[in-house]
Amino acid sequence: MNASFNSSCLLDTPVFKQLNLFSKTIKYLEYGSSDNPPLVLLPGTGGDAQIFCRVLPALAEQHHVFAFSHIHVKGVKTVIQLWNKALQELIGSPFHLLGTSVGGWLVQHYAEQYPDTLQSVIIANSYADNTVLKAKNKKPALLARFLPSFLVKKILLKGIKASLEQYPESNIFIKYFEKNINQDTKRDLLIRVGWNLENLQSPQLASTLSKLLIISNDDPVIPKETRHHLIEYYPNAEKAFLNDAGHFPYLTKPNDYARIILEFTKNSNVK
Repeated sequence: MNASFNSSCLLDTPVFKQLNLFSKTIKYLEYGSSDNPPLVLLPGTGGDAQIFCRVLPALAEQHHVFAFSHIHVKGVKTVIQLWNKALQELIGSPFHLLGTSVGGWLVQHYAEQYPDTLQSVIIANSYADNTVLKAKNKKPALLARFLPSFLVKKILLKGIKASLEQYPESNIFIKYFEKNINQDTKRDLLIRVGWNLENLQSPQLASTLSKLLIISNDDPVIPKETRHHLIEYYPNAEKAFLNDAGHFPYLTKPNDYARIILEFTKNSNVK
């Protein structure tokens, strides 16, 4: 990989491409040659397409990369139906699909419903069972419905700041989240939080689908027992572990993150 990992891209104003679908405007960033295998990236609760900007140039050396912002509709089953329509319209051919945090939860349910659209699935800093997360966060999420928007954003940002302050360049990372979350509506933020807390069974993924788990050993957001469950739930998945990377390894360890993805996709089964 010859790409540089530029932190200042988080503070740029990117030119998003847009897809209009069923009255929804879907924003995305597109990198790399259309001759390369497609790779789709879905962010976590606090991010949008721009959050992957540190790794996009490196991934684009081998892939036609699409980094997306979220489609804000209630219900995991509903949103993955929209993702299927959007991705088939934009890409069509089978693609590699990565989701981080709540994005990882979404891509598992997507892969359960639409396995024939995929070359592989990458589940990053996420979970296959949300029982512990629900127990910890469902009551605060319910209370947030009655709080003013500025206070909901303040609470979310406080948790994000606490998880990033120990890392080099954390001031840039935090400014990105402040910008992104402050321009969100309360409704959209609570929709994204709500996906994490739905009463859904763990996804059942085809055994023939190539899978990669990326797990930060010090992730402060995904509880240790939940990370262990993910590993046990997908015993045949490839696994990559990162130390001192936190919940946002594409920000804190972009070189390692890109390398792990590229090594996996290069060796994945191609349909």
